[in-house]
Amino acid sequence: MEYDLFKTELMNKLNNRLNTELHGSFTCYYENGYRVNVGDTEYLLIADRDAFNDIATRIAVPDLYDGFNKGYTFDEIVDAVINARAESSRTKDEYGETYKLFDPDFIRENSYIGVMSATTNRKILDQIAYQKVEGYDDLISIIRIDVSSFRCIEGTGSVIMFNELMDSVGISRTELFEVAKQNSQTRNPLQILSTQEAYDEYYHSLGLESPVKLGAKMFIVGDTSGVRSENGAAVLTYDGFKEKLASTVGENCYIMPASVHELIVMPESQISRPDRISLMLNHTYMINRIVLAPNERLSDNIYKFDISKMSVQTITAEQSRTSEREL
Repeated sequence: MEYDLFKTELMNKLNNRLNTELHGSFTCYYENGYRVNVGDTEYLLIADRDAFNDIATRIAVPDLYDGFNKGYTFDEIVDAVINARAESSRTKDEYGETYKLFDPDFIRENSYIGVMSATTNRKILDQIAYQKVEGYDDLISIIRIDVSSFRCIEGTGSVIMFNELMDSVGISRTELFEVAKQNSQTRNPLQILSTQEAYDEYYHSLGLESPVKLGAKMFIVGDTSGVRSENGAAVLTYDGFKEKLASTVGENCYIMPASVHELIVMPESQISRPDRISLMLNHTYMINRIVLAPNERLSDNIYKFDISKMSVQTITAEQSRTSEREL
């Protein structure tokens, strides 16, 4: 089913359910918005017709359409939407905790560093607090505020520090970036494992011996919070990151931002032929499009780390093709 037809059918079925079960007390409609790390996104909104200043439930339509294409029926999708609205209504009274976001002490205590694509998120760069990451032309570091302690949050949750919020709490950009980085480095230290060590650690955590014996030597770089850390790629902003990577790998290497979760590092000695760099770029691009959810993607580029100069250079697909032609 085409996307537009799906939207029409979903709206019809949802309105029928709302009118039948909730007596038309809610209104639902589509609205364009912006999704971090994704870009322009269409949302389905549900709001109480009678409540003054009601906080509408927002659900990304592409996620619902993806579920439909994976085999979920319209009835199951409508159930999920109505349940999401009921859950947001249940926690609405607890949104009062957001006053903590205007408390400088809460901000300092709960801030940490994240990274995102400057290219994908270019539409909001003038609204958020960010710093460029030296050597990584398309990446920026941002500040996130951990709100997992809020009663309306189940599991983990965070919000991005926008300029307006930063101005309201009276903390300078320089101070907060330094505090956030120190929090990140203390709570989730840098971890560099060879791919063999990573596989061994995973299987040992299950009480098993690793059946995997790898020939090629690569490294998985992230933080110590575990497999698929929410924010593992942010370690590239840590103090001493380059020095630690150089001492562990021991030679020039290529850094692949596999996702926001971690980085994959390939030693230069493992590059057996010139077109291997293009293959790595193609692999990164395909992983981003096929394996990762849009909000997990970081960059389609790779980065060469020169340990003698302690410098990082961004390599795009076009630069890789130019280098191969020169060879």
